[in-house]
Amino acid sequence: MIVKEILLEENRPTWIEAKSILDIEIRNGKKSKVKCLVIVHGYGSSGVGGTLKGRTRSYLRDKLKNKEIKLVVYGEKFEMYDPDSRYLINTYPDLSYCYGGFNQGITIVEL
Repeated sequence: MIVKEILLEENRPTWIEAKSILDIEIRNGKKSKVKCLVIVHGYGSSGVGGTLKGRTRSYLRDKLKNKEIKLVVYGEKFEMYDPDSRYLINTYPDLSYCYGGFNQGITIVEL
């Protein structure tokens, strides 16, 4: 399996629980054949984006900055006009189900 979907929002975890899930999934993914994660964090019910979405993306940006992961693309940017998105879809065709969907509730990570 090269692409794995993580339902981070399932069971409405706290940020601490979600962070733990992310760490485990990233660590396990690197040890296995998983090369890319589709993290489903949800958008939030407030209409401006939820806490889980914001904290997840901030946490992943830090991991990217520290070179712990290779690439992060937000679901709303995952479309043909974005070069990182084109790279991901060409490298991981299994991601086609979420390509071009302008989905603010997901983030794609290359490990």
